[in-house]
Amino acid sequence: MGDDPFIKLESGSGVQKHSADWTLRFFVLLAAVFVVRAMFIVLVPFGLVGDEAYYWDWGRRLAWGYFSKPPLIAWLMALAGWTGGDTAFGLRIWAAILGSGSAAFAFLLARRLYGDKTAFWAGLMLLAMPGAVLLNLFLTIDAPLLFFWCAALYLTHLFLDSRISGWRRAGVALGLLLVLGLGHLSKQIMWAFPALCIVYLLSGGAEGRSRLRSPLLWVTLLGSYLFLVPTLLWNAENGWITFKHTGHHFQGSGIADFPKHFGEFAGMQLGALSPILCVLIYWLSIGGLLRLRRICEADRYLVIFSGIPLAFVLLMTLRQGMNGNWAAAFYPAGLILLAGWAGRNGDCSLPLSHKVKAWVRPGVWLAVAMSILVYALPAITHFAGLEGSKRDAFARMRGWEDFAAEVHKLRQDMPRKDAPILVSGHRYNVSQLAFYLPDQPRVYHWVKPGNIDSQYQIWGGLEELRGREILILSVDNEGRLPAELREHLAWSRPAGIISHDVGNGRLLKASLYWASYIGEPGGVRGAGR
Repeated sequence: MGDDPFIKLESGSGVQKHSADWTLRFFVLLAAVFVVRAMFIVLVPFGLVGDEAYYWDWGRRLAWGYFSKPPLIAWLMALAGWTGGDTAFGLRIWAAILGSGSAAFAFLLARRLYGDKTAFWAGLMLLAMPGAVLLNLFLTIDAPLLFFWCAALYLTHLFLDSRISGWRRAGVALGLLLVLGLGHLSKQIMWAFPALCIVYLLSGGAEGRSRLRSPLLWVTLLGSYLFLVPTLLWNAENGWITFKHTGHHFQGSGIADFPKHFGEFAGMQLGALSPILCVLIYWLSIGGLLRLRRICEADRYLVIFSGIPLAFVLLMTLRQGMNGNWAAAFYPAGLILLAGWAGRNGDCSLPLSHKVKAWVRPGVWLAVAMSILVYALPAITHFAGLEGSKRDAFARMRGWEDFAAEVHKLRQDMPRKDAPILVSGHRYNVSQLAFYLPDQPRVYHWVKPGNIDSQYQIWGGLEELRGREILILSVDNEGRLPAELREHLAWSRPAGIISHDVGNGRLLKASLYWASYIGEPGGVRGAGR
């Protein structure tokens, strides 16, 4: 293959473009990918995924904390709703914007470490990840997390550069402080970033440990946690609910289920990165941990921020199942490491033979092909007649707008068209309905008294319904009203059934009831199921 494992863009001439051309090429590519993502959002208007609608509802009631996550996703949803008129496109374009920012910071870091050409290929690999397509099309907590993580990777390396001093160093420190602080408010995974920075410096021998004596470093790293103080106070007032919920993610079933947990997680990562790039990243990142004293400083920086957390995630599969997106923040550093290893000549002490570089080029193009397939899936699903079926990856996003329209039509026949709506079912049913009803009203959530199932129980509000006639949607319990709910009603009567077919027999179904809510049991109940 020669010295260059990547595509030779100028075959025959052998002439290399000036390094600035690689920067221009990358940002042209980045702009093109952004346009493709924006067009996809417009041309393939799927309904919001459950988390998107759920976080959008958070954004209508801003606070310093929420049931399961820090508050930044709610703030971002409020901003996206304000700028985009509370539309699906208005929300999702922000995912594309943040994804482009993540790729830009990854490129800047790779350019600092390995040069422009290698940075181009690192950026290309990040943009080509099939998982990145989804993360940059749907506005969930991973979009801001990846943005702040990539920004922190770049600014941390810039801050630690001994050539940066004076007011420029102070400015970089301020930028890093803000990025880390906002990252802490995005997702709990970001809380580990300062610790990884310290591990990196400790692994650097005497020179690295000397950098730990910098007061500005500690002010920046520790000061970033001050952003969490209001969130901690909010949690203290709400029974530390976010921490209790987070703790549930670490309740495992034991090592007996390790093959299942590992297989499921590995399958998701092979699909998110593409099989070849996934194997190479894990091999380089985790294998590099065993050679920290032998690898160069640039490689060591990336190995710390990819290898350590990826190894930790794999160890967690020994006792529990893992969500497929839990490792997403650690892949930018791994991809940059892979590009740096593939683009250099000679021995770099990383645990892969140079002969394996022949796999990088097909790995990149396989990732590109898989990403194109993701974009094409809606059309393939449509022409294959698979819409709504078990093979339809987008089945859960279909039909919500039409379902809400049918609910709205039935509302018009009720004694009060603006009566409060109470949903018995999953929280996603609450948030989807709230988003897609024309007036986007507040929708209440019913669960068994004493249970805290979601943010809706934190907000409460059912006492506001006491003595009022309400419209109830029952989307579980085979459409019947739960016994506990019936005890809170003076009377109820059926008001209709909605059954919307989204394809291949998949139904969005709910039974509607008109009822009088009395609150605590003890009132007189009339007929009704």
